[in-house]
Amino acid sequence: MMNPAKDSAPMEPALIPLPASCTRSAAPGCRLGPDTCLVAGWGTRPEAETLASQLARTFGRAPAVLDEGAVVPGPAITLRRDAAVATGAAGDDEAYRLVVGAAGVAITAATAAGLFRAGQTLLQLLPPTAPAGAELTALTIEDRPRFGWRGAMLDPARHFLPVDDVLRFIDTLARHRLNRLHLHLTDDQGWRLEIKRYPELTRVGAWRTQTVERHSLLKPRQYNGQPHGGFYTQDDIRRIVAYASARHITVVPEIELPGHAQAAIAAYPWLGNDGKTCEVFTCWGVNPHIYNAEERTLRFLQDVLEEVIELFPSPWIHIGGDEAVKDEWKASPRIQERIRELGVKDEHGLQSYIIKRMDAFLTARGRRILGWDEILEGGLSPNAVVVSWRGFEGGIEAAKQGHEVVMASKTHTYFDYYQHPDRASQPLAIGGLLPLETVYAFEPVPPELSEEQGRFIAGSQGQLWGEYIATPEHLEYMAFPRLCALAEVLWSPKAARDWAGFQRRLESHLPRLDALGVKYFTAPATGAIPARPRAADRPALIVLAAGMGSRFGGDKQVANVGPNNETILDFTAFDARRAGFVETILVVRRENQALVHDLVGKRIARAMPVRYAFQDIAEPLPGLKAPASRSKPWGTAHALACALRGLERPCGVVNADDWYSPAGILALAQLLGRCDATGALITYPLGRTLSPNGPVNRAVCTTNHWSCLTAIEETTGIVAGSPGPVAKGKDGAVLKQLADTTPVSLNLWGFQPNFYAPFIADVEAWIRAHINQADGECMLPLVAMDGCARHGWEIRCDLAQADWTGLTYQADKPAVQARLKTATDAGEYPNPLW
Repeated sequence: MMNPAKDSAPMEPALIPLPASCTRSAAPGCRLGPDTCLVAGWGTRPEAETLASQLARTFGRAPAVLDEGAVVPGPAITLRRDAAVATGAAGDDEAYRLVVGAAGVAITAATAAGLFRAGQTLLQLLPPTAPAGAELTALTIEDRPRFGWRGAMLDPARHFLPVDDVLRFIDTLARHRLNRLHLHLTDDQGWRLEIKRYPELTRVGAWRTQTVERHSLLKPRQYNGQPHGGFYTQDDIRRIVAYASARHITVVPEIELPGHAQAAIAAYPWLGNDGKTCEVFTCWGVNPHIYNAEERTLRFLQDVLEEVIELFPSPWIHIGGDEAVKDEWKASPRIQERIRELGVKDEHGLQSYIIKRMDAFLTARGRRILGWDEILEGGLSPNAVVVSWRGFEGGIEAAKQGHEVVMASKTHTYFDYYQHPDRASQPLAIGGLLPLETVYAFEPVPPELSEEQGRFIAGSQGQLWGEYIATPEHLEYMAFPRLCALAEVLWSPKAARDWAGFQRRLESHLPRLDALGVKYFTAPATGAIPARPRAADRPALIVLAAGMGSRFGGDKQVANVGPNNETILDFTAFDARRAGFVETILVVRRENQALVHDLVGKRIARAMPVRYAFQDIAEPLPGLKAPASRSKPWGTAHALACALRGLERPCGVVNADDWYSPAGILALAQLLGRCDATGALITYPLGRTLSPNGPVNRAVCTTNHWSCLTAIEETTGIVAGSPGPVAKGKDGAVLKQLADTTPVSLNLWGFQPNFYAPFIADVEAWIRAHINQADGECMLPLVAMDGCARHGWEIRCDLAQADWTGLTYQADKPAVQARLKTATDAGEYPNPLW
């Protein structure tokens, strides 16, 4: 038996976290590749199929999964259940044995969780990519975690994190054998969970009007004027929980009480102490708004927890309990009367009373409360779990009282802190300094505890508070590789930890993060200034022209086209998100911002962050003057122009509607030249439009279309083209070039599928002919109105074939909606928003 961390030569390939033991052998190993089969023993099929799907990234395709007893050519990966692998010690439900030999890889575990953890180790034994296969050295790994609680906390309450990014983060947790995801779902700056009984929590409480810029401690404070928000529907939560469960990760929800309550009080002022209305908090830090202690309010909290219990199977429900400023309680005659009614000593006693009420409520339903270490004040039931964040003292006291402890001291687990002493070289952070070496030096069990008391330390988690983490890329930058270090602290034997060995293995591990697209922090061993978060592998912006003129300011009906009021922009945002864009900009008239945000922005925010640019109708581009009679902006050209004023490099082009004119096209050409585009897809309106001058513009477009394309090519050297009937065969090469270079969101604004069905058919034919379907996603998302939403070759609905003859949007909107509703109920129209 050997300890790989203490060996003079590091184990190759490197493993993070380090296994409990690893024995190398001089016996023959094996070669695994795309033709390798997985053999699933009794009760292992789900884990075998999950591992096969993960191996697809390594080998280029997923290996076949066969049942035990099948004839297998060559070395195979075999999964079996064996109760003897577990010894009954803590964490042994995740224990496993992995043996590499000439016959292949044998994985054995007592539980499905152990099989899954072994699969993640196997993935690290292989190169990140090996389409031709890879050799494995003969070895035996006997492994089990040191702690049962190993995880991370996400804070979408401060900056909303779309569902797809939560799922992506779950994948990175699983790759490092972590097993808890703590979701901080409510705070002063936003309420992020749909509660059916209290819809205002998300209608009002999920949205703040703006956000403080720079550090919140700097005075005077500056604000960005951009609404921010979003929330998870209950179906979103079910999806997140199921995804995590398949990776044997428990999602632990947090509903803050009694403090950090301003977003909820903004939604329902009767929850507060003075009856006054307030807005969702737009700054960071602690504020005085706190729930009152009336029975109605306590029932509200229990109602919320009832729905939380239904959504989250987690044995633990986090109820916060931290930083509850009691100034409002002290100033409230009613609260003082309530203190006397309840017979508690003071305001601290009142908080303890509320915590104990929630504790009893959850305990009666088979759940355990989890709270920050402030919940120790006033005493707890033995069932409660304490998360010690202010240091080690709270955890020490809780363990001595016999409470389970998640040791999450800010000194070692607050990943919102800076990672390098040179703060100017890094994005703005909340403060503090937590370098990688300090994380690796973390010891969750304090020496003040006896061996018996130390058993109450359940483990730890990394805190990613979201005040200054506004994007998924920034989240990864703050989490990794610090989360790699914490994973090893929590999984590997304490005696095996070795900083120098971890550094060597991390050097080999980073290419694995690269292969997963993780945007981690890098700090060379020389002490050089670390790089800023690296740019996304794909263009990081989609620009949408929205809220223009009467489109939202006058006829609101245009924004509401589906049975659930979904819009063209909803589809565009979700398709663009899948294509790699990470932000949406809505260009609006300043006076229409609130309306556009309510109609469109809130829903798009569920796919990706939203911000706003404001129009300047008179001069969309320097030197390009609008006519004096102009009352609307200049379509996509104008949207890009506005975006260019605040962005270094917009990368997406959304070109739609019936705004064409030679001057507009030339303006677009100038903009494309400035944003390094290599191709331009120019669409034109087909059939009916809602614009009063639609027929005129269609005539202009038909007449001038080719001259406009020629003007773009002559002005910029950019290849330009259009799919559809007027392309006359030219556009296959143009679209292929676009797909190979710049993602483009194609919006079809025909408003009647029977008019643009041939157009869709042409584009889809090109997609099937020119995009490698094995890549799994399309660089040219296709979006169309009235339910004809498609993404690459995946047809999300097929309403274009329906009998829409004679329907017009304006005259027959009820009939259109009825047809959409029928299609939805029939499963033809799986809109991700529903």
